Amino acid sequence: MGGLSLPSNATHRDTYWNEVVGAVSPQRIVPIHWDSLMGSLSNSTAPTSNGSAGIAFVEERAQAAGIGTQTSTILDKADPFAGL
Repeated sequence: MGGLSLPSNATHRDTYWNEVVGAVSPQRIVPIHWDSLMGSLSNSTAPTSNGSAGIAFVEERAQAAGIGTQTSTILDKADPFAGL
């Protein structure tokens, strides 16, 4: 997820999608590294505004490709394999 939110990285986003997601054809994507790398962990419990743009990119592309997504905060306990 790191860097996907930057507007200047449109080519990087497409390359990321094609080489990472396209190469493995997942059933579900679990975005990670969307939080702020600055400040304490307690201040990073939800996507930052920049991180949200990266998550939005992944969710839009995933939906178009018929791939599920699972986004959670650092305080959520989640099983990324549930239901697969």
